[in-house]
Amino acid sequence: MRIAILGYGQEGHSVEAYFRPRGADLTIFDPVTPSDLKTQDFSAYDLVFRSPSVPPLGDWTSITQYFFAHSPARIIGVTGTKGKGTTCSLIRDLLTALGRKVWLVGNIGQPALDVLDQIQPDDLVVYELSSFQLWDLQRSPHIAVILHLEPDHLNVHRDYADYLTAKSNIARHQEPTDTCIYYALNPDSTKLGHTSPGHQIPYPATTDRALLDPLLDRLAIPGQHNRENAEAALLTVAAELGLTLAEFLAAHAAEIT
Repeated sequence: MRIAILGYGQEGHSVEAYFRPRGADLTIFDPVTPSDLKTQDFSAYDLVFRSPSVPPLGDWTSITQYFFAHSPARIIGVTGTKGKGTTCSLIRDLLTALGRKVWLVGNIGQPALDVLDQIQPDDLVVYELSSFQLWDLQRSPHIAVILHLEPDHLNVHRDYADYLTAKSNIARHQEPTDTCIYYALNPDSTKLGHTSPGHQIPYPATTDRALLDPLLDRLAIPGQHNRENAEAALLTVAAELGLTLAEFLAAHAAEIT
């Protein structure tokens, strides 16, 4: 198998480490610029892996694409302009406290290919997804979490609309049995949440505040934004368990406090 790697940062190194022991013939293109890539002929390669900041200019793939196609475990994906890492970590910690084996990968620092061979079907994957990783994603996670959105990375994306289009891939390819949790106080987050064909859950919740607010009052990390991130994490874990927020808080108070 012939593989081209576009960019040799952390994800480029991960692609090499995963495929070289499998006997792949690897060619690394680094540095890469959009103008160079437009003139390069990649037709002889079986797979072309782009690094996150390389625009998807051809019929290429990425670590995120490859992982979504080959992961044996359910995937929880989190995106937003800020708060992704905090929310992912909270989801991981809650699920771990409930006895689940959880893999935290993606933009948070662990390339997903590094652990793909270790993941078992009963595990769970929490994937922090940047706009670059979502840019050309053709599958969506089983649970998508969309946090607050605002203009970002406009030095790489054409404009804010392109940024939002990339972000929308976290939800647009979901199945009707999937779940999308979105930040209802932000119109762009809401718009993207409504692209999901699955079950849509807005937050902050308008019910169950008597149960939820005392719990959030004990949150160790300060700030209203972190209260909202924690609420998104709680809703995510409740959805993974197939419970309403009230059922989850009542059944698992000991594990989450």
